Amino acid sequence: ENNQYEIHFEGKELSSFHSSVIFSVVRHSAHPLSKILADYFKRQDFYELRHFEEFPGKGIRGVLSNNEEVLLGSAEFTGYETATDDNPMYSYVYVKINNNHTGRFAIRKKYREGVEEMLIQLKKQGYDLYLLSGDNESEKAGLQAYFSDNQMRFKCKPEDKLNFLKDLKKQGKKIIMIGDGLNDAGALKQADVGIAVTDDIYNFSPSSDAILKGEEVKNTGLFLAFARTAKKVLISSLILSFIYNIVGISFAITGNVTPVFAAVLMPVSSVTVVGYITLAISFLWRRAIILR
Repeated sequence: ENNQYEIHFEGKELSSFHSSVIFSVVRHSAHPLSKILADYFKRQDFYELRHFEEFPGKGIRGVLSNNEEVLLGSAEFTGYETATDDNPMYSYVYVKINNNHTGRFAIRKKYREGVEEMLIQLKKQGYDLYLLSGDNESEKAGLQAYFSDNQMRFKCKPEDKLNFLKDLKKQGKKIIMIGDGLNDAGALKQADVGIAVTDDIYNFSPSSDAILKGEEVKNTGLFLAFARTAKKVLISSLILSFIYNIVGISFAITGNVTPVFAAVLMPVSSVTVVGYITLAISFLWRRAIILR
């Protein structure tokens, strides 16, 4: 079992022999998905190949010493005419052994719990999303449901992440950076808002504007939407305060307010505005939780 990837087979149940045959082929390939399957089957026996060929962007073909032919790759490459890659969160590897369509592997990277929900929320809210990863491109296929090719950067060093954010700032973009490693420290500081994700808030984490507990990552979209709503409440409270003071000054100028009444009116004004903000934000937060 691969702890980094969720892998399951859809089709005829694989025998131990067929598992070994598949392993014998994928172990010779440098393709990221082949490497994942090779790790998945690493406890299987394997057979020597008489012939191996890799077709970039399509798949791989192997012929065993007993002339067993194995094709692994895209639906088109393996001849699955009616196949559809129906879940964009998975990468599919189709299997054909001796001209028999055996099935397909569905492969999906295991991300921090809630990350996919977070990405879906943020896309719905209209944010431009970018991925800066220190890992290799083996995750690329599974992330294309959320990021276009030019929005993903792999094998990033800390300075690469920092420079990328600087370039975005030069374009006038406001940046929220979410990171969970020490190599994100520079980028978190460069962002307009840096959010460090940690599973233990009492452990060391990179310097940032906010610390988000790992299990709450899925609610990032909710927090940002609420922050925009809270900003509107703040602006409306300032307007309310301004109107309140204009009315009070108008009465004072005309001599219709006694000093004692004015002394009472000022703290009442402050209490009214603070009360309005507190009640409005509390109501909107409860409403956001219910709607979620």
